[in-house]
Amino acid sequence: MSTYKFTINKRHIMEADDSSQFAPDAWSYGDSTDEARSKQDIDVAVYLDDVLKHTVTLTDSGATLQFDADVSVGEHTIAIKAPKSPIQQTNICVDQFFIGSTLAVPSHWDYNNQVSGTTSTLRQKLATHQHMPHDYVWWGAMVNNDSTLNLNNIFYRPGIVSNHQGEWHMTFTKSSNGTIWISQPGDVTHILWDSTAQHTYYFVAKGTDQDTVDAAYAKYQGEHIDDTFDSGTDSTQTQSFLDSDRYLGPGTYQVDGNYLQNVSSSIDTTEDGNNIVLVSLSEFNDAVKNHWYHRNYTVTPITVT
Repeated sequence: MSTYKFTINKRHIMEADDSSQFAPDAWSYGDSTDEARSKQDIDVAVYLDDVLKHTVTLTDSGATLQFDADVSVGEHTIAIKAPKSPIQQTNICVDQFFIGSTLAVPSHWDYNNQVSGTTSTLRQKLATHQHMPHDYVWWGAMVNNDSTLNLNNIFYRPGIVSNHQGEWHMTFTKSSNGTIWISQPGDVTHILWDSTAQHTYYFVAKGTDQDTVDAAYAKYQGEHIDDTFDSGTDSTQTQSFLDSDRYLGPGTYQVDGNYLQNVSSSIDTTEDGNNIVLVSLSEFNDAVKNHWYHRNYTVTPITVT
């Protein structure tokens, strides 16, 4: 059996502790009585495929919902729910997700190979070890008794609105090799929504702290400031590992040893295990840094029973 665990907190506690993140959507109260009711302890339940697994009382100190389960290959839904009766007002934030004792985060890294055993694209091989720079829950769907409040979006510590009998749903699919993956398309109605981007993720162990990675990478940059490479011009030049001269504009790039090299100015190339299309210097820099990361750090996929 595998253990699924979620840490949860009261919304007002999260707003106080993480005010810079919650400031744009800070919760408001009608009056002092409403505020007091919105800060009371509350019973919260977690379900797997509509079967109640655990109920816990959420206090100002936070709480943990957890259950053990064997799940079959295929699709399943975990739901964290506010009470239906009596209806209460304390809003609930879903904080972190653990499988066993491992803090789990979604990733694109080596996705095809890790999930289905097929060849990963170069873009997946150059993906960040965890998709967000934080390790809090950002995925899932919000479901309320008033369906106009339902959301399937990108969240940050998603908030369950208790007086709307709110629920947070995490629908995942277990692959035959035991990895679990989710689909999180975000707001498909947004003008900037990218239908060509990958919107599926699978769970890996939280990677090395980002500050540690950044410091190590900066040190590496300094040590290799005099690396030589063929920049695509008529001569070999001396440049830093992450220099704009290596980026030759939008086009198709491939990995050549420790480096990313431009092989074509075409942006119509079909991406595969060898080719990635990069259209900006910032995207190129991210790919280079991630290539360095995966040569020096391990990404650990999580499997369940």
